[in-house]
Amino acid sequence: MKTLRPIMILSALMVLIFGTAQPAAAATITITSGDPTSPVTAYEPYPTHTFTASGGTEPYTASLRSGSLPVGMALSSISRNLSGTPTTPGTYTFGVRITDKDGSYADQDVTVEVVAPTITITSGDPTSPVTAYEPYPTHTFTASGGTEPYTASLRSGSLPVGMALSSLSRNLSGTPTTPGTYTFGVRITDANGFYAEQEVTVEVVAPTITITSGAPTSPWFTGQPYPTHTFTASGGTGPHTLSLRSGSLPVGMALSSISGKLSGTPTSTGTYTFGIRMTDANGFYAEQNVTVVIADPATTITSGDPPLGTVGEAYSFRFTAAGDSDIRFSLAAGDLPDGLTLAPDGVLGGTPEAVGSFRFTVKATGTATSDTAEVTVTIAAAPSPTPSPTSTPTSPAPGTPDPASPTTTPGSGLPVTGSSTATMLLLGVAAIAVGGMILVVLRVRRQRFTAGG
Repeated sequence: MKTLRPIMILSALMVLIFGTAQPAAAATITITSGDPTSPVTAYEPYPTHTFTASGGTEPYTASLRSGSLPVGMALSSISRNLSGTPTTPGTYTFGVRITDKDGSYADQDVTVEVVAPTITITSGDPTSPVTAYEPYPTHTFTASGGTEPYTASLRSGSLPVGMALSSLSRNLSGTPTTPGTYTFGVRITDANGFYAEQEVTVEVVAPTITITSGAPTSPWFTGQPYPTHTFTASGGTGPHTLSLRSGSLPVGMALSSISGKLSGTPTSTGTYTFGIRMTDANGFYAEQNVTVVIADPATTITSGDPPLGTVGEAYSFRFTAAGDSDIRFSLAAGDLPDGLTLAPDGVLGGTPEAVGSFRFTVKATGTATSDTAEVTVTIAAAPSPTPSPTSTPTSPAPGTPDPASPTTTPGSGLPVTGSSTATMLLLGVAAIAVGGMILVVLRVRRQRFTAGG
């Protein structure tokens, strides 16, 4: 107390001498830089904002009065810059104080919204539909926006069996094995964890198996080896195997699973209907219904009489027969027209040389039976040639006889034209015909006279 008393006495004296002290008036500070940029995108450099002021004594300083800045950003006291690279989306509200050299200040409430970058998947839809057990045409998911590199992940659902999604290459690839419709979600994520998603549907269909070998031989005959039929198929993955799906084979016949052959020697007649299945290496298949008729052999010639032929013109006719296998034809009796032959396959052919009606017997011989047929072939004469037209007469040269002038045939007294040999021939034929008729009349009269006498 002894130490403080002189000070108090000194203060009282100063008040009496100088009066009561008054504090200096505070300067009015105004922030002139406006509002910082908002909104901004995460992981993109913030466009630096400098807080400026007027009304006080420079230099000014900046400080954070309240709230918090966006993550990744800072406020510089000396430069008064708000800058950095925001990393976390959100809405950030904070207070900034600008203070002058003398301690006077002004405050500003600031709001900066940080939004996530827009990631866009740019690669379109993967291929669909695709065929089971065929390599999938690789699809690469691509994107834009955000920060590379991108990665891919399966967000929901399931991929087709046999396929995979690569995280780093973002490739959807593989060989699907199970038919079905697969719907799944793919997420493409950038280097900072921002992402876009796509719903994908891939349909996997079964391969188309087609039986390409046609229908087996029918009818066939008991006791005769069946002409082996090989079932073949296309599509899917080879090799294909053969199986009996339904019904029953002709008695004495069998199917080979590996070679695909239907073979054997049938022993019982009947109509046999059965179903076969051709299956590929992965279990996909096609089916075919088959009917084979088995009968007792009985060769029958089915072709009838051959048609009319003409001398000097090429001739061809095929005899046919049914009811047995490996049927061959031969001449059993009689003679063929001159110039024609009968081949084992039943073709009667050649060039006939004589007019007439020819009757002969054809034999058809099968594996177990035979048949004969008596047929007639008529060969007609070739048609008479048509006379060619005469040329137009021309005027004779001076001093030569005119061929068109009438002349007398020596010994006949008949006028003819000397320009046409054909005319003379026709007259000769006419004279012979008249003479023949006269002889016939005389002969008839003589017969009548003799009968009357």
